[in-house]
Amino acid sequence: LFRSGEGSPIWQSKVLGEFPDVSDEYLISPSLITAAQQRDLPGMITGRYGVDVARYGTDKSVVYRNRGGVIRLVDAWAKQDTMQSAGRVANIMRSTPTKRVPANIDVIGLGAGVFDRLREQRFNVAPYQGSSRALDPTKFKNRRSESWWQFRKLMEEGEIDLDPADTKLAAELGSIKWGVDSAGRVYVESKDDMLARGLPSPNHADAAVMSTVSAGAIPDRSDEPTPSITSDLMAKVM
Repeated sequence: LFRSGEGSPIWQSKVLGEFPDVSDEYLISPSLITAAQQRDLPGMITGRYGVDVARYGTDKSVVYRNRGGVIRLVDAWAKQDTMQSAGRVANIMRSTPTKRVPANIDVIGLGAGVFDRLREQRFNVAPYQGSSRALDPTKFKNRRSESWWQFRKLMEEGEIDLDPADTKLAAELGSIKWGVDSAGRVYVESKDDMLARGLPSPNHADAAVMSTVSAGAIPDRSDEPTPSITSDLMAKVM
């Protein structure tokens, strides 16, 4: 049940029946996760989707919706190509036609094509790239680190409400490590870092975190006739 977070403090406490001291190396403690699961926020606003598109065959693409801190899983799927995934996200966004819920989409890998297609269809989507420059580059190594830090802060301030039944999200949140680099900036481990530790990619957690990133914190280029992100990335590779 908690396979995705194996080795983390929350995994040890829930699965092994152990209650380890939570070290500073894990960003989000079991107590923060438990408190968020017990919280009952109203969740009455339109909110925002966070979409993490799978990069590898065994990974899952995941969509979460954040409504005023109430974060819930909307859908998850595996082994679908770019256009199939774009169609799936489009159907989710069409399901609330009167509210026009916006979405943040991770544009690394296949997510770039999904974003391009949805943008072409005039959906309210914004590109999110964790490796991009942080809003405060003096404190954070990259945007991913900054976003995750802000998510933890929201949990500490009692502004996150998690589904107690969403054990996969809880396990992934409790598995993320962090540190400080030589420049004194906070960094959060990447998906590749987690794979190196033998853990699956935290797609559920990343999608949940992305759903809390405000429109002003990432470029909103849905109405600009600029070249596609897919083309931009290909140009850099070439």
